[in-house]
Amino acid sequence: MEKKNEIKNGFVPLGLSPALLSALEKQDITQPTEIQHKLVPELLAGKDVIGRSETGSGKTLAYLLPIFERLDLSVRGTQAIILTPTHELAAQVFRQAELLQENSGIDAGCALLIGAAGIARQMERLKSKPRIVIGSTGRILDLIRRRKIQAHLVKIIVLDEGDVGNVAVHPDWRRQGAASALLDAFRRIGEERGLDHIMLMVRVSNAP
Repeated sequence: MEKKNEIKNGFVPLGLSPALLSALEKQDITQPTEIQHKLVPELLAGKDVIGRSETGSGKTLAYLLPIFERLDLSVRGTQAIILTPTHELAAQVFRQAELLQENSGIDAGCALLIGAAGIARQMERLKSKPRIVIGSTGRILDLIRRRKIQAHLVKIIVLDEGDVGNVAVHPDWRRQGAASALLDAFRRIGEERGLDHIMLMVRVSNAP
């Protein structure tokens, strides 16, 4: 009986809210993977984290869960930015975030911002002040320069499939050539306004 209870409540010790625990149960997710077990408590504590895991290990939820948990629902505007090197990965992360929002009832207001879509429609979407934006570095940097994203509210930045030693190490990051510029922009914002930004960088690797 105790073992069954442990499995059923596997995420409880990580410090997640009842809303997120319920959302995970609706997705039949009851036990954290290794990277979720290690990263979630650290991110909930507001620490800078470098996560490294194989594809399919649950790394997307490892950073989405703490992001949802740390959102200030009394504030409208972008609080978290998730950067991906490809449009396909951005769409996958967006779908997972939308599902988490639907199942938890947490009004995250996710927005997908990629170069393959019309920028006029994306700027219209940003008028609703989504709390989480997901997309390609080039498009997000463009929207920040246009002052369509309220960068001063951002407290979490995720680099999915990035490399902390060299942000542009992934071939697709190199082709975009905007990741470093985006991070520099946020560093300048933090220095100028005295903001305590949380720099979260997640790398996925098949290496042992």
